[in-house]
Amino acid sequence: MDLASFKARYPSFLNDNEIQTALSDAELLITTYDIPDDKLELATAYLTAHLLTLLPTSGVTEPYVTKVKADTVEVQFGDKVAHINDWLNSTSYGQLFALLIRPKVNGIGMVVV
Repeated sequence: MDLASFKARYPSFLNDNEIQTALSDAELLITTYDIPDDKLELATAYLTAHLLTLLPTSGVTEPYVTKVKADTVEVQFGDKVAHINDWLNSTSYGQLFALLIRPKVNGIGMVVV
């Protein structure tokens, strides 16, 4: 997917530099998922929009906040690694992207030659 195609699909995203960076990141990240070839462009669009939506609030060094309580100012942090797959659930674009991922088949196979 290129910049013009993405902007035509999602005109609410305006910053070309941020979009291009997110597109590049999405194209790299998408290789770690099992996505059918005929859905790669759509998946790239969803993942790019997901990354752009997270951009204003994301921070590499921020811990994963699991609870905030205002009346007594209580904050609870969780293990970020344990919640690594939850990052797609934080936006509707990420949830749509997750629907395109094929389940990984793990098992033992046998081949006879």
